[in-house]
Order: sequence, then structure tokens, then C-alpha cells
Amino acid sequence: MRVYLDESGICHKLQRTHGYAPAGQRVHGLVDGKRKGRTNVIGAYSCEKGLFAAQTYETMINKKAFVDWIKEHLLQHLKAGMTVIMDN
Repeated sequence: MRVYLDESGICHKLQRTHGYAPAGQRVHGLVDGKRKGRTNVIGAYSCEKGLFAAQTYETMINKKAFVDWIKEHLLQHLKAGMTVIMDN
């Protein structure tokens, strides 16, 4: 059985690069242009199990967070003969 895993992240407030306002007027919006907060998620998927071992983090995913996720969430689901496939 193949198990696919990946990580993805979402910034809570992204900087806008474009806006629209009538000529001579300022662009007003709810985003202040500064990055504030980030949520990252790591999860695994297989055709047999669907999505599993999903975990969210409110910090950037670094080597320590990734290794901890493998130890604490993924390994308990793996059995002999499974192949883990990940990008990067």
C-alpha cells in the first residue's frame, strides 16, 4: 500500500499587491498589508485509509516539527510493506 504525505500552510493575512479606487482616492480594505499568523497542516493519505494522521500547527513546519509529527502521528499507522511517498 502506498501512503502519500505532504505539508501545506495558510497565512491568515496576506499583503495585497493590487487594489482599485476611483482616480484620486485611496484604496481602503480590511487587510493592513502585514503578515500575521500562519496555520500549517501535515497529513497522510492512502486509497485504503483516506486522509489520516492530519495535524495542524500554528508555527512554521521545520525539521523538528516534521520529525515529531512522524514519530507522534504517522508511525502508529504504518505497517510492514507500506511505501511512504512525499514530495521535496
